[in-house]
Amino acid sequence: MSMSGESSTDSWDFGAMFGIPQIDFDQHFFGRILAVHGDNVDVLLCQSDILITKGEYLEANRLLAKLTWLCPDHAIVFYNYACTSSVIGKISDALAAFEQAISLGYDDWARIEADSDLDNLRLLPEFEELIAAHSGESQSI
Repeated sequence: MSMSGESSTDSWDFGAMFGIPQIDFDQHFFGRILAVHGDNVDVLLCQSDILITKGEYLEANRLLAKLTWLCPDHAIVFYNYACTSSVIGKISDALAAFEQAISLGYDDWARIEADSDLDNLRLLPEFEELIAAHSGESQSI
């Protein structure tokens, strides 16, 4: 997956103040904000990145699905939605989101090739066709 940005709390260790890992503090913090402001795009992006980092793909997928509606032109959102959908077995959603990410300009072919989150799509002829059509050359990823 492709992260949308670095955490704004990288220089602070608020988690240590509460005896928990920083990422758990961040997840709780952003979760509380989302409980009140559920459509805040910046917070949704941060929280989905945290959930992906922690391997909580089902919940990250739920937030990313919402982000695809709120940010219909955001290639990284669609790429991350494709990845989480693939991991949780929503293959048709993953393929559609991957196609949308590519259509919106996502072109980090090295990441696509190395990203194990897309492994469930790699054997699909549709996936290979998308790669070949959009990368400018026939690739086997």
